[in-house]
Amino acid sequence: MNKRILSLVLALVMVLGSFSLVSAQTGNEKVDWLIEEGLVLGDSGGYRLNDPIRRSEVAAMVTRALDAESAAGLLKGIPSAFSDVPLSHWANGYINYATSMQYVNGYPNGTFGPDRNISYAEIITILVRTTDAEVDTEGYTGAFWATPYVIEAIEQGITEGVTVPNSDYNATATREKVFEMIYNTVMKRLMADREVYEAIIVENERVGNLDENEVTAYILGEGTNSPEAELRYEKDDEATFLLSEGMDPEMLLGKVMEMTIDKDDNIVNVVVDSSYDYYTGPFAAMDMEIMLNTGDYYDVIEEASSSRSIEQLYGVYLNEEAFDYLDYVEDNDSSDGTLDGAFVAEFARVTVKDDVVFFIEAYMFDDIAPVIDIEDDGEEIYVISDYPSADEDAYFLDSVIGFQDGDIMSMALDEVAEGDVLHVYEDFGIVRTDGQFSGEYERIRESNDVFYVEIDDELFQIRATNNKRPVYSLEGTLFSTLFDINADDLLEDLEGEDVMFALDVNDSLQMISGELEYSERTVLVEDSGTRDIYVIEKDGSKDSYRTDNYSVLMESPDSEGNMVDFYRGIIAYLIHDGSTIDRIVRIADPVDIDDEAVLVARDSRDRFDIDLSNMYIRLADMIYEFTANTNIFVVDLEGDVVSRIDAMTMEEILDMADQDSDLRAFVITNEAFTMMDVGNEMNYGNDDEIAHTIVFTDFVLDEEFVDVEILQLEFAFDADRDDEITGLDSSGDSMDLQVADFAVLPDMSTDELVELVLEDGEVIAANVLLDDDSEVYEVIDIDRADERITLDMDGTEETYWLAPDYMVFGANSVDDEDMVSVVFNPEVDVEIEIIYVR
Repeated sequence: MNKRILSLVLALVMVLGSFSLVSAQTGNEKVDWLIEEGLVLGDSGGYRLNDPIRRSEVAAMVTRALDAESAAGLLKGIPSAFSDVPLSHWANGYINYATSMQYVNGYPNGTFGPDRNISYAEIITILVRTTDAEVDTEGYTGAFWATPYVIEAIEQGITEGVTVPNSDYNATATREKVFEMIYNTVMKRLMADREVYEAIIVENERVGNLDENEVTAYILGEGTNSPEAELRYEKDDEATFLLSEGMDPEMLLGKVMEMTIDKDDNIVNVVVDSSYDYYTGPFAAMDMEIMLNTGDYYDVIEEASSSRSIEQLYGVYLNEEAFDYLDYVEDNDSSDGTLDGAFVAEFARVTVKDDVVFFIEAYMFDDIAPVIDIEDDGEEIYVISDYPSADEDAYFLDSVIGFQDGDIMSMALDEVAEGDVLHVYEDFGIVRTDGQFSGEYERIRESNDVFYVEIDDELFQIRATNNKRPVYSLEGTLFSTLFDINADDLLEDLEGEDVMFALDVNDSLQMISGELEYSERTVLVEDSGTRDIYVIEKDGSKDSYRTDNYSVLMESPDSEGNMVDFYRGIIAYLIHDGSTIDRIVRIADPVDIDDEAVLVARDSRDRFDIDLSNMYIRLADMIYEFTANTNIFVVDLEGDVVSRIDAMTMEEILDMADQDSDLRAFVITNEAFTMMDVGNEMNYGNDDEIAHTIVFTDFVLDEEFVDVEILQLEFAFDADRDDEITGLDSSGDSMDLQVADFAVLPDMSTDELVELVLEDGEVIAANVLLDDDSEVYEVIDIDRADERITLDMDGTEETYWLAPDYMVFGANSVDDEDMVSVVFNPEVDVEIEIIYVR
């Protein structure tokens, strides 16, 4: 911008209003431009567009515009030539300077009128004088003194679009009219230093080797320029330009526009040409023509037919890679498994006009999924996977772009939010930010083997491609993959219900979720009484449910039963109303579990082949997928007695199980559960490879998670009544140990020496080492230095090693002639670990 004009505008700002954030625009495009550029500011009263401006303020404005503040300061002490401007007047110095430079004049009567409002004629004269135009005023006096300046202002465009009421230029000017004339004056000078072109943006940082906010534009022709503008580019030139702040390089890619640039190749203004269509969606590319999803065909012209024509294709991209059009079709033709001379991109933005295509940017996605969580400012984006377990999956992308209101826009990773729909290709993503909706689910419709959900009388396609399928939840938290062919059955319970749903960039369904309340679930029975059944829930919590006269108890899905059918270790399906049982169905018992369980296979490291990342477990006979919805229980038998029962996660199973044990698993698949037809619990589909419930048996805790205590019992232990064991350790200290709820222990007598296995401080197993029936021997000799002991074994002296950490019970030490019972090391039969002095 011309320095004098800029200074003038800034000076106007100083006298017309003090700084204040006033967000509302005026509706006047010229004034709004000045506001947006920061050249006109409001105050506490707003922009006061109908208020006047005083002549003294204009004198100060002109002086400041000429950077003559210091000169005005020197002239402030000199008496004014005007009778109404005393030496003490705040604007005396400004008036002296402005009038001496003949930018502002006084009146013939020797006055200046410092407090008079400026007229249209006066402000026009000032603005014309700042342009250095030579104006012949000879012969113009009285009310018509400013006529030559008005004529010059009209010729220069200073008054373009400005209506002076009643053409009375001697009337008081309003701030709005002053702003409009300032705009015209500024733009005239400004546009002389700027160039306007019709252009199409063909590259940005993402698809070209450019810096941030740089774009490559292909010049299609000259735009509307000032007569003084010097144009540096011609049609068919291609150059790189820098966008001004606030311009979006993603939204502009592929757009045809009137582009205004300055002499430093900065794009300072763009006006998108709305005569072109900017399509987004899938399309088919064929030999020199394309077909949009609307069914419309457009010609592909690789080179314009004449020097004046602009009808041609200016850019083709697929997942950010640039192509020649024919190579684009040929190289990707086989991506759908055919060679038919066409390539269908699942999403694109395409610029077309009349029958010709001008620009193509296409995408093929690796995955499409709804976003459920974001961590580390978008560096970890979590989605609901549809392959096929509908479990959580994480993406670590380099960058993303957004899609909203049918257009692509720039977007930062930390702007991704829960509820968005993510479209992943390689290490990048497109994020639809306006894809969440609500409505009433009606039914599934099918046409030519393509399935749609109907919501509020609108149809949305259910994609049938892996990693592009939608997910669904009947109650809003637990999701499963929605398979199109089974969708009618899977969503049956949602008919007539309000649902939330998410659409991808092509308006295909990606998620549908209801808010049904199901008081039913799969449980592990811990015990039952006369009326109550005690269960362990999937999350490990414990609850009790009571029967009434209307409760239905099923011994199997096909036959009725009674309370005795629900004993410890039963897997049951429970339907309840609060704490009252409506219906409970036995779906597996401990004997079946034990008989049908299969060994868990091992991987190359000889560990259980349970893959937490890919969500599968390999058994000796089959591989099963598991999901976040899969019920995971532990049921162990010792003979005919159910010992350990528990609910665990797969992570806990893998982490806590002894890897040297023979862990087995019993599986109820989704297909098997669906065929039972026992209730409304999540309809997972009828997949026979996805586990609905997994019951582990022969579960042995890794030694890292267990402790062993050897105690001499102080009191007898009754397994049916007692929940605590009290005894003395080898130091003679008394210990009280709680028994785990699931533990099955033998009865034990006072003074018996027992080995107790503890998990989290609770006894889970017990083994009697020495009791009243154990052999008793006399100590012949004990040599502690050599760690040996000699015993009288039925008249024969036998010598044994003492274990380095051997324990003594019943006395503080062992001496010759003591009567003892001993426990041998099971791995070294000549070594004694425990001595019990009788």
